[in-house]
Amino acid sequence: MIINVWKKQELGLVMELPTEVLSTIETTIEILDENYGTERTAEDLGGYVAVVDEGGIKELKQHQLKGIIPEYIDEIEGAEYISALFL
Repeated sequence: MIINVWKKQELGLVMELPTEVLSTIETTIEILDENYGTERTAEDLGGYVAVVDEGGIKELKQHQLKGIIPEYIDEIEGAEYISALFL
């Protein structure tokens, strides 16, 4: 599973996630909005949050993230999830 979240309005796509994870996603979206605008698309510079499960990670590693290492990986406190930044 891979769910891309570009805007705060799309948080409804991942409402089943723990509150701590939703908060982390919302904070990241706010930073992206502030720096790259609220109307960014896949073709624009900017970014989005990809929420993935183990199958999604395998798919990303075979395609979009092939040969790319994360800039950082951080545990989301209070949840068994991580946050990783790829540039």
